[in-house]
Amino acid sequence: MWLCTEWKIDWDAVAAVATAAAAIIALIIWSFDKAQRKRERAASAKLLAQIMTTPVGATQIEIAKFRCYVVPSDSDQTYLLDVLNDENARKDLAAQASKITIDLPSQFLDKADIFSETVNNRLANAFSQVNRLKKMSSLLADLPDSALEEEISQHLMAVLNQIKEAEQATAEAFQALLKAGKSS
Repeated sequence: MWLCTEWKIDWDAVAAVATAAAAIIALIIWSFDKAQRKRERAASAKLLAQIMTTPVGATQIEIAKFRCYVVPSDSDQTYLLDVLNDENARKDLAAQASKITIDLPSQFLDKADIFSETVNNRLANAFSQVNRLKKMSSLLADLPDSALEEEISQHLMAVLNQIKEAEQATAEAFQALLKAGKSS
């Protein structure tokens, strides 16, 4: 394909070359824009992960306080015995558990896909385990004093196991956020 033959211009060839040049320019702009958006997205993910370490870390502390409230570090089991024997102590336990919150910022809820699947899974698990802890504590509080001792005991053991699960899940979420806040 020649642009000029015998001093006549092949306008179809000129149009083809111009179209090819425009397509190449468009591809270059598109790839530059894509790379720019990828860098901006990575920076946003890093910043959001750094912001989210605070509420997840606060939840970790709340769960640790709750655990120490229920099972003090000096191995005093007076509170556990009260929970087993007194409906009011069970209601107090549920009230203390209801104070535990895991607040995810609205930026995360708006752009949940900004993090990797691993980070999202860790956050979802932490959120789930904290809510499960509150629900299980509430179920324990709903048991009257007339309930069977074995039933109360089983519910209490479930709550104690759930405290451990919630602590582990929030610790994993916190570590995942720290890692995402450093890299990206």
